[in-house]
Amino acid sequence: MNIYGTSGNDNLTGTAGNDVLYGNAGNDSLDGGAGSNALYGGNGNDFYIIRNRFDSIWDSAGTDSGIIYADFYKTNEGVETWTWASGVQKLPYWIDSLVPGTAPSFPSLLKGGKTIYYTFPTAAPAHFTAEDAYGFKAFTAQQQTFARQAFAYISSVIGIQFVETTNPAAANTIVLANNVQTGSAGYAYFPFDDYQGSDVLLNYTGSSARNLTPTNGDYSALTLIHELGHALGLKHPFTSVDSLGNASDGPALPTAEDTSQWTVMSYNSRPAEYNLRYSPLDIAALQYLYGPSTTAQTGDNVYTLSATAPNFIWDGGGIDSLDGTNTTQGVTLYLEPGYWGYLGSKASLITSSGQVTVNFGTVIENAKGGTGSDTIIGNGVDNHLYGYAGDDTLSGGSGDDVLEGGDGNDSFLGVSGADLIYGGAGTDVLLLSSGITKTQVLKLRNDATLVTDSSGNVAVCRSVEQIKFSDGILGVSGLSAGPSIDSMLGQIYVAAFRRAPETEGYNYWAKDVAARGYVAVADTMFSLDVVKAIYPTWMTSTEFVTTIYNNVFNRAPDTEGLNFWVKQHASASRGQLVMEMTNAALGSPDGTPGKDFFQNRLDWSLYAVNYQSEHQQAMTPEHLVTLTNSVGADGASLATLIGQAASGVMI
Repeated sequence: MNIYGTSGNDNLTGTAGNDVLYGNAGNDSLDGGAGSNALYGGNGNDFYIIRNRFDSIWDSAGTDSGIIYADFYKTNEGVETWTWASGVQKLPYWIDSLVPGTAPSFPSLLKGGKTIYYTFPTAAPAHFTAEDAYGFKAFTAQQQTFARQAFAYISSVIGIQFVETTNPAAANTIVLANNVQTGSAGYAYFPFDDYQGSDVLLNYTGSSARNLTPTNGDYSALTLIHELGHALGLKHPFTSVDSLGNASDGPALPTAEDTSQWTVMSYNSRPAEYNLRYSPLDIAALQYLYGPSTTAQTGDNVYTLSATAPNFIWDGGGIDSLDGTNTTQGVTLYLEPGYWGYLGSKASLITSSGQVTVNFGTVIENAKGGTGSDTIIGNGVDNHLYGYAGDDTLSGGSGDDVLEGGDGNDSFLGVSGADLIYGGAGTDVLLLSSGITKTQVLKLRNDATLVTDSSGNVAVCRSVEQIKFSDGILGVSGLSAGPSIDSMLGQIYVAAFRRAPETEGYNYWAKDVAARGYVAVADTMFSLDVVKAIYPTWMTSTEFVTTIYNNVFNRAPDTEGLNFWVKQHASASRGQLVMEMTNAALGSPDGTPGKDFFQNRLDWSLYAVNYQSEHQQAMTPEHLVTLTNSVGADGASLATLIGQAASGVMI
């Protein structure tokens, strides 16, 4: 929607869509709203309110200011004073130094598409300026082939497809041609909403005659990839006057990074970069604008972090991991793009050894720390984070996450979504910003506690000793299980019926346990016809133990385990044997094959008992079979199911 101000002082507010606001004269306030907006302040001292990082600004005069509510926004130098709202993240310096103030408008020029065209005209197009057309010469066959190679490479790095066309008079079309220039090997225009936008002109006179016969390993390759960088929206990393006498927008990269090793947009080049390749900071900046290629690095990739080189992480798809297990230093990792992580300590430059950042548009699901004290912060998808040894701090973000602290005294930050938290060895703590009265804590069994906040976010915590609220600390060991919860009865139920208990049956067996004990009740359960259909009485001891392994632990028995339990069965009833096998599984180290499958189903079953009691909603055995079958060895399956119930979704 187009919204126009008057010649006076106007307050203009956009809609939820993509708007164009014209302030005209006067001291105006322009707030585009939630969409990707174009804000034209006009004359006067204007004030801009930025809520989307793709809001573009065009201001002609006055002393202007603005406030930014969008993370990682590229500011426009035409606005003299900017402030950032509390908690809003500034654009990383290594990207801020490589994109101009008009960069927020570049992606919107594609109108939601992912295609940029290119053409090699045989005559100067009508939109060329006199400077552009001076000494016009069409690209040679070798130049055209080389340019196509460049576009193929670029599309393997960023989320843009390049399509050749014969029409130079079209939007989003890179026109490539030669002309005569003085003092420069080439120049190009930034993306803009006219035919001239993104055009590339190369000099073919003097030492630049090599541009007519480009090849990798020659300066002509650097010239082409540099000018295509401009055509896609990259600026020089310095603020001094360039070869054409123009000063680049600020800010500038630190001097140590103003080299082609880190960006081919630098004037400080070396032969190692005389190729059709972008350097790490170029790729980071281009992916900020257009995202990564979705056709490259699409598998389930593991990125092993280096302590001897910088780590710029980008990925095109799949379920991916950062791996810091090869380091003894403390690791600080952020899975969200735009943040600055590191192995050991933070350096002054992102290009220093051991520094880590995830490029924009990349989604990394999992991360592993090392043997030091690590801090790992997840993102908005479902994360699996491992701290391993050391006193680690883990935070999963807003997804349904699995957090494993490992050895050491670990801290887990907050509850968001449906999470499963393994404290591991040491004294571990869940840190919550809410108060005790705003949080429900339900002990399921000795090693499992369910935490639910007032927004319906849940965490199943295992081996977490403390919960620290905004107004106090709760020791988990002092808690009693929920009044309707009996872990041992739950173990027997899961093994015998392969599902969570229904209310009527559970209450019946709970009374029977009080009268006769667990072994007698377990033996009675295994004598029922419905259970004998799963474990027939004609089974040999070997067959029975094997079936328990398959049904209860979701795996085949190992030879040693099979022989041990078959021997035990010689002197123990079926009920007694199952109790011993399930107790042994729960007491085994985390990661033991079959343990997670069983304890996830057990914790779900104990939660289901409490859920039915609290909601006075008895579930049928058939429905409980379906729900229990949705829980597997992956802790996310447990957390997701409990999370749905806790958030009010009827299960």
